[in-house]
Amino acid sequence: MHRLLFLLPLVSCTFEVSNQVFSDPEDEAADTAASQRCGALTLAAEGTFVRQGDAVQGWRGQCEVAVHASAGAGGSRVSVRLPDWSGQSAARVRVLDLLGQDLHSPAVLEPGESVPVDLVQSGEFFVHLEPVDLDEPGHAYAVGVQCVQGCDLEFTRYPLVLVHGAAPADYVSLFQYFYGVREHLQERGYLVVTPAVDPFASTEQRCAQWSDHLDTLVDDGVGRRFDLIGHSQGGTDARYLTSRLAYGDEVAAVITVAAPHRGSAVADVASGLVDVTPFGQELVDAAVDGLAALLGLPPQDAVGALASLTTEAMADFNATTPDVPGVYYASWAGRSCGVLDLYCQRQTGGEVVAVYLGATFTLLSIAAGDNDGMVPVSSAQWGAYMGEIPADHMDSVGQVVDAVNPVFDHRAFYLSEARRLAALGL
Repeated sequence: MHRLLFLLPLVSCTFEVSNQVFSDPEDEAADTAASQRCGALTLAAEGTFVRQGDAVQGWRGQCEVAVHASAGAGGSRVSVRLPDWSGQSAARVRVLDLLGQDLHSPAVLEPGESVPVDLVQSGEFFVHLEPVDLDEPGHAYAVGVQCVQGCDLEFTRYPLVLVHGAAPADYVSLFQYFYGVREHLQERGYLVVTPAVDPFASTEQRCAQWSDHLDTLVDDGVGRRFDLIGHSQGGTDARYLTSRLAYGDEVAAVITVAAPHRGSAVADVASGLVDVTPFGQELVDAAVDGLAALLGLPPQDAVGALASLTTEAMADFNATTPDVPGVYYASWAGRSCGVLDLYCQRQTGGEVVAVYLGATFTLLSIAAGDNDGMVPVSSAQWGAYMGEIPADHMDSVGQVVDAVNPVFDHRAFYLSEARRLAALGL
């Protein structure tokens, strides 16, 4: 919906046209065009995005302000330059944040000149170009953006939103769900937000809250669109929000990590949808008890929390939650190994499933093959499948609590994803 563009100052365009009557229609049209007067200017449709280090060409229509978005890192300084301006009068250049507030005093520039701008927030900003003479006819121009200070800072065009899974956003009330990830990315310049929604709730209930969070971020000028990175149920939440709640205009990318897109046999067995004979009742009971302990829930409540993640429920979910055109979807799967599976451990650099996921890992290994202790590798694949990470289900977000993990550095993983999104222009 890109509502913020329309929050910027708008003024109406008026024309003063001669009332003289002409005998020749072609002469009349030519004279009318020549006598147009713009009492004020209106914003043109947004032009091509301006990447740092590049310049784009455009055409400013009469009575219009040319508008382009660019992006940079908070704490850096950029130079907004005017390589070309073919109008007869000089250009007035404004650089604004997403709420329409000037980041620098409006500057009058001639072709070849530039204005320095200090960015206070990572992500997008707007460049407005208008002629000093409001009645200037339409003409061609070029505008560029170049970093000149603080250029080691990193950024994505759109803010990164970390979408937590079924457990609370503050794991065991002590540590962030994505342990240390926000700080690790912010230190490098990225704009990262970590909203919280109700744990152990349905996707519908959680997504009503996710939508409120995005609306607030838009209204506060944090971003127009967002890159959602969802772990576990957070990944399916992100898909539901984008598709079923029609947030495709506000979501640029959906990256999922260990998300059960096609359900999990753990949910099938725990919900009584699958005969437990192949697994043994003791294994099933141990899996449910281990899951309940992990989630901090009574066993029966843990079973209820899994009801929407059965293979049947997720098949229905997928049928009614199509991908939104124009949104980038990508996924990662976690893969762990049993204590005695030395071949798997050699493939994954020594990854071994955590003790508290041992029973669910064994159950899934029998039912679905490679898995992370909660989600099969085959179930975690959606959109552009990026591959496996050597991590069990909680290792993939640094829990519980992986300050140092010699097998999988979850902070480095999320930093690499941020950089990949930046390279994609997202």
